[in-house]
Amino acid sequence: MQHRIFVLLNLHFVAGILLSPPSNVAISSFNMEHTVKFLPGPGTPTETHFTVQIINYRKNSWRLVSGCSELTAGQMCNVTRAFKDQYNQYKARVQAFTATQTSNWTVSRWFQPLSDSETLPTHLHTKHRKDTRVNSLHVVHGNHHCSIFSDD
Repeated sequence: MQHRIFVLLNLHFVAGILLSPPSNVAISSFNMEHTVKFLPGPGTPTETHFTVQIINYRKNSWRLVSGCSELTAGQMCNVTRAFKDQYNQYKARVQAFTATQTSNWTVSRWFQPLSDSETLPTHLHTKHRKDTRVNSLHVVHGNHHCSIFSDD
């Protein structure tokens, strides 16, 4: 029995599943810009990279996110373009890897882009100047500004 346990542990070591898996994998969204965030697992070496995959509820097949196959600790993965259907639900999973080791995958909760995105309110400012006959409308949405002028 002791030899079997040693062999299993040795196979586990040879297969390279040594890295701690990432933690706190979550999809967040602000103004419909969707990102996957995560933390490296405890004791993760500095040379470790991370890869991100997503799955949607309807297709049920994991796929790599473009530009997110070799992230470093602290980097986020922008999945805005990968979420083609704003009404669908998605999960993300993250795996740590080095040249010789990989971790298990860590999976996020389900995320629905349209209902789970936090948005800033839009502010409208209007001005009418009777003496110059100029009307203006200034729209502010987050960091985006637009001004429209009319001279009637």
